[in-house]
Amino acid sequence: MERSQCLVSDVVDKEQEEAHIKDALRKCSYPKWSFDIVKNQMQQRQQKTQKKQDQLPSRSLVVIPYVERTSEAAARIMRK
Repeated sequence: MERSQCLVSDVVDKEQEEAHIKDALRKCSYPKWSFDIVKNQMQQRQQKTQKKQDQLPSRSLVVIPYVERTSEAAARIMRK
């Protein structure tokens, strides 16, 4: 199921890929409830990841020209 979310970017294609995966696994005797459990787990994982990203402070990349001794001191201060 995760394959349909990672490999395909178009919404319609994602739905078709998910249907294809369900059909293939159904032919291999996977029960219907297993699809629901996996999909629910994926949604919960995605929500948890999104919540963590929202809570993290944003960090920016700072690039400064190298000046002997001054650059090392600035780097030490910025690391803190």
